[in-house]
Amino acid sequence: MRGPFVALLIGLALGLGAGACSFTPALQAYCDETQLCACEGDDCCIKSANSCEDGLCCGRLVCTDGFCGQGPDQPFLAITPPGIDFGVYDRTSVNPAPFQVFTVTNVGTQPTGPLQRRTLGNVGDLTVSEDGCANRALAPGQSCTTRVDVTPTSAGFKELRLAYFESSDVDTTVTITALVR
Repeated sequence: MRGPFVALLIGLALGLGAGACSFTPALQAYCDETQLCACEGDDCCIKSANSCEDGLCCGRLVCTDGFCGQGPDQPFLAITPPGIDFGVYDRTSVNPAPFQVFTVTNVGTQPTGPLQRRTLGNVGDLTVSEDGCANRALAPGQSCTTRVDVTPTSAGFKELRLAYFESSDVDTTVTITALVR
């Protein structure tokens, strides 16, 4: 059955029950977090607390036995786009400040509990102005949106990490950056 499954990267192999899979390019880090992947040959990213760029190891899923299927019966969150760099913003500009709308989707097979939001970083310079996701439960396939605005209080590099999670430890994070002059 074709469908998303949750893969666990253990060393350099993905533990998929019946599947013997690897993740390329070969990782130098031991990644031990879960991440949504689809089927053999698909691109995916593995969250890691170790030495991958920004904690995210991206590559291609390769299965030696053609395994493809659905994994654990659980909710799983995905945010699109997976991050944004607003580039350089002049805070003295008469043009409206840029913003980005992010979509949070439950790509899992079970509903989430009420979602909670966590923001880390320059929360005064990159602001969540509309949050249609906090305190909302998502059924499988259901989405909600959140808007982030550039609202600089000073010049310099600004970064915000926006995460959504719920009680069953389903979480996902995006990084938003801007350089303010």
